[in-house]
Parts: sequence; C-alpha cells; structure tokens
Amino acid sequence: MSKKIIVAGAGHGGLVAAALLSRDGFDVTVYEKQKREEMGYDWNDCMNPSVFDRLQIPRPSDEELLPFSGMNYLSPDCTRIVFDRRSQKSSFLGERKAILKRLIGFAEENGAKLCFGVTVGAAVVEQERVVGLETDAGRFDCDLLIDACGMDSPVRQSLPESFGILQRIPEAQTLYTFRAFYERTNRSKAFPTFTCCFFHNGSNTLDWMITETDYVDVLIASFGSLSDEVVQSSVADFRRLHGGFGETIVRGGQRSKIPVRRTLPIFVADGYAAVGDSAAMLEPLSGSGITVSVEAGTYLAQVAAGSQHNFSKADLWEFEALYFDRWLRMILRDDATRLLMQSMNYRQLNDMFLKKVITAKELCGDETPPHDRRNKALGVMTTPGVVPGLLHYTARLKRVDKLRERFPREYEEEKVRRWAKEYDRF
Repeated sequence: MSKKIIVAGAGHGGLVAAALLSRDGFDVTVYEKQKREEMGYDWNDCMNPSVFDRLQIPRPSDEELLPFSGMNYLSPDCTRIVFDRRSQKSSFLGERKAILKRLIGFAEENGAKLCFGVTVGAAVVEQERVVGLETDAGRFDCDLLIDACGMDSPVRQSLPESFGILQRIPEAQTLYTFRAFYERTNRSKAFPTFTCCFFHNGSNTLDWMITETDYVDVLIASFGSLSDEVVQSSVADFRRLHGGFGETIVRGGQRSKIPVRRTLPIFVADGYAAVGDSAAMLEPLSGSGITVSVEAGTYLAQVAAGSQHNFSKADLWEFEALYFDRWLRMILRDDATRLLMQSMNYRQLNDMFLKKVITAKELCGDETPPHDRRNKALGVMTTPGVVPGLLHYTARLKRVDKLRERFPREYEEEKVRRWAKEYDRF
C-alpha cells in the first residue's frame, strides 16, 4: 500500500513536490482554499525559467516572460541612481497565474489529486507526530503533511512549540505590499525601465516602478504596516517623477504580504515538512521566492521518496541539508544587508548612496573590491550614527561561513537546536 501524502496549499514548492512524489508512486492529495480559476496574483515576478527545464515542465511561453536586465536603485531623495550593470540574462519576469497553471497541470499529469475550494486548518498531532490535517471538509489522515500554505500558514501556527518551528512571522519581518499596473499615457518620456527606491517620499517604504510598453508596474511596500495614505502618496510621487502614467489601473491593484527574512532554521518534524513561503524560502532582500521554492520542492520530493523511517524528522532533515547547502550563503548575506538598511534612517541611508558606501554591488550581494574599501570607510566615518549598524553588518558577514560549517549534516536533537539558536541570533 502506497504512503499517503497531503499537501496543504497549492504553493509553487508544494505543487512540485506533489508532482514528483505522485510520479514516484505515492498517494498525493493537494488541498487548496482558492478556486482553480482564482489561483495566482494578477502580476508577474522575477524567476529563472531554467528550473522548469530541469524538471521537464513546459516553461511559460515567450508572451508570459519578460526579460529582466538589471535594476536602477534610487536614493531616498531620488536624486541619485545606482545602476546594476550585471548580466541578468537568466532572470525573467514570469506571469504568476501562468506559472501556477503549469505547475497545477504538471502535478495532475503525474497523478496528484487537487481539491480546490477546501479551507485548510490545523495539523493533527498525536504523540509528537503529525498524522493528518483538519479542513472545513473534514479530517484527512496522512503519513506526511507538506505545508505549502504561505507565510501565515494555519498548519505551521498549530504545531506544538516542542517542534521548535517558528509559528508566526514577526511583523518587523513582514513586508506589506500594494501592487498595480497603471496605464502608460506618455511613451516618449524617458525613464529607467526598472527602478527601486528606498525610503521613497519620506516614508519607510521599499518601492519600485517598472516601465513597460503599455503600462507602468508600481509596487509600494513597507515593513509592519502599509496605510492607504502612504500608498496614495507614494504612487502620486512616482507619477510626478515619471510623468508617463495615469490613474487607470489595468491589472493588479491588490495587497499581499511577504515574509522578508531568512528561512526558518527548522522546518521539518516527524510527519511534517514546510516548503516555500511557509518556511520563508525566498531572497530576503528582494522578496523573490518562485525559483527558490520550486527548487526546494524538488529537494523535498527527493528526500521524502527515499525516507527509510516513515518520514521521520531524522530522515527529513536531509531536505534541510540540501536546501541550506544550496541557499544558505545567499540567504544570510541578503539578510545582513536588509538588517543594515533597516537600521538606518532616511538621511543616513541617503548619504550611504550619495557617498557610494552602498552601491549595486552590495545590493546584489557581491564582494566589495579592496580598492573601494578606503572610500567606503571614509563615507561611513563622515555620516553620523551609522557606524554601529555597519559594525553589526561586518560581524554578520564574518559569521556566514561559520554558520555554514556548523550546520549539522545528520539530525541530532541537541546539535540541531543549538545551531538553530545561533542562526536566529545572526
């Protein structure tokens, strides 16, 4: 008799895991609260489509992919542009609805059963093991529960504290966003295609403006909260700067939340594994998580298929090992940069841009060349109040490789908990 696997939520990583495990002969069911036709936000996000090629999933069509050629970063007062000239040929903006549609099809073609319109609730836990899932359609038992419900997963929030898995993402690590595609009204107006602005319009926001042929894609994002007044003010200021888009929203106009933090240190337990936003699997600085989540879904399927002890946490720990081996360095370096920028106020961050202490290299996680360090040090010393934050940033970067080296490759309770505490203190 095949093992029963439940995927709670039709997230990107969960769908990939469902497809691959079903193909390997497991009995896999996905429960998703949205209707099939409602799946996916009405906008695009950065991704690397080569991950689809590796999985032999039909990649999004050319019409569903837009090239991503680098980002222009504006200082808070919008007077200085730092341009990222790195090659971004492997990155594209992919339509989220199209991506999810293909992943849903991939899962069903491989035998997974998808049940839409079912609201997921708490995990069923017996004797320190997850054995099922509560839904508004009843209780369903399983040998393995894969949590792909997103950052506010009711499944993860219901887990016992003894599992050591973070139940709720703190507000300070939550990015509240508004995103809309506005009709482009003046195509002759020159402006950088991809533009990201920090502390835009005097607010504690991280906003972007992407100019396409027929529309201007505007994102307003803030940590902890985002009021209507801030959204309206920031959009109006972008409209003033750009001069090329009106007030008509042609797509989007929705709000969402992103867990902008480093991945949870522990996301497996006996009979349980989280993937995607449920485990904060994304790039902490950009919030992009499609590529990371899809790859993580393949790791989870590989480990679960080879489990020798009925999906024990000792077996599933290999999923964490594969994931962190691939992503840990990026996660920690990105998170260090995020924490540095959040430690500064409007004027301090503006000076860091103007004095070239923060450039595209730092924002993209690149190493600082030796010949730039003296000028950066001078810029830091002449900007009041930033030295403590920079010292913490430098100390964090020095700890990245140590954390990687200390990661416990085999599951031992004490070592895992000790490493998780060190990781949380990063």
